Amino acid sequence: MIRIVRKLIWSLLFFISILGLWIFFFGPEQYFVFDPYIDTEWNDQFSPAKFEIIESEMDTVEIFQRIGTPLYQEKDFNDSTSINLYYSMDGKLSKTMVPWYMSQDYAWCNFSIKINAEGKVESKSNGWCYD
Repeated sequence: MIRIVRKLIWSLLFFISILGLWIFFFGPEQYFVFDPYIDTEWNDQFSPAKFEIIESEMDTVEIFQRIGTPLYQEKDFNDSTSINLYYSMDGKLSKTMVPWYMSQDYAWCNFSIKINAEGKVESKSNGWCYD
């Protein structure tokens, strides 16, 4: 009887650890270590390496030549003379077939550039979003 209980406990612990590993690697809104940008959508000209080349005081013409047009843009909430250009967004996986064992929603990386009233780069930012 004790052996049966021990086997049952070990089987349960094994199942829980396998489930925990699956959730860690494939659960929703996780950072997917095998392909970090798996759920990040951007235009054909954009890449994270090209984004790093963008420097302060570049104008929008030079930016568009290097990394293309943004996916969308909007006025800055804190400064009405500035515009934020967004080069990435969530949802790349929702447009593709995903294996049954994976989530269709992982963390995504937001890449944005703030343009001042003169049309030059004021700042740029990127960071992971878990939404």
